[in-house]
Parts: sequence; structure tokens; C-alpha cells
Amino acid sequence: MLFDFTGIDLEKVYQKLVKAFIRNEAKNKSSFQEIIDSDKKIKVLENEIAALENKISKEKQFNRKVEINKILLEKKADLKDIKGEVK
Repeated sequence: MLFDFTGIDLEKVYQKLVKAFIRNEAKNKSSFQEIIDSDKKIKVLENEIAALENKISKEKQFNRKVEINKILLEKKADLKDIKGEVK
């Protein structure tokens, strides 16, 4: 990976460096703060989804699995909306 260290000030160089590590879904925002916020939301939702999937696999009671699955589907829809909104 090659970094572009050019910029008119240190803040611009820093922003370019941070953008290099951000996922493609969040890079298309207009301001740097929106990029950071979108990436943070995506990471939080992905972690919550992974935790819920793990919880479903460990749960023994069917009715609890159904409840957790409802929450999981909502989180996946939220993630899809954020990724769709970013593109």
C-alpha cells in the first residue's frame, strides 16, 4: 500500500493517511467527519451482528432464538442502509 503524504498542511496529510485505512463503503462521504462516523457505525453494527449470530448458535430455546433473530435482522437492515447510503 502506498501513502500519499502530500498536502497543504499536516491535517490534510493526516486525513489522507486515515482514509487509507478506512473501508471503501465509507470513503465516498464528502467530509472527513462523515467518513469517520460512517466507518465507526459500520464497525459497531458488524460487531453486534457477529455477537448476535454467536448468541443464536449457543441458545437452546427456540423462542429465544426467534427473538434474537428478529434483532439480528434489524441490525443487518441497518447495516445495509448505512452501506447503501454511503455508496
